Amino acid sequence: MTAKRNVLGLLSMILFALCLSSCATAQNSEPLKKDAPPEIVRTGIYQGLVSVDGNSVIIITNYKSRSRVDYQVTGNLKARIAALDGQLVTVVGTARRQGWSGTIEVVKILKPKKIPPLSPPSRK
Repeated sequence: MTAKRNVLGLLSMILFALCLSSCATAQNSEPLKKDAPPEIVRTGIYQGLVSVDGNSVIIITNYKSRSRVDYQVTGNLKARIAALDGQLVTVVGTARRQGWSGTIEVVKILKPKKIPPLSPPSRK
């Protein structure tokens, strides 16, 4: 009977120690963001409106829509794209996107094009 109690006591202590260690690990680790969208990485042709704000150069795809996506430009061609502020540009590059924004490393500028200024939508 005593040996049986000793084994049960030992098992209880082991289970208690395991429980404590798993609780401590769970409290120290970063919580997972369930709502965070996954990062999407794509290489291809992108077309968008160039916008310069201080040191940031941004290409805005689908710029007339509420579903537009902003890509901050990186890479060697950033200065050349900054000179095209306010123009529509088509580029080749690798974009990393998470949600409605991301970064794009531009490797080639295909064609810049001047666009007329946006007018507010008419209400009918």
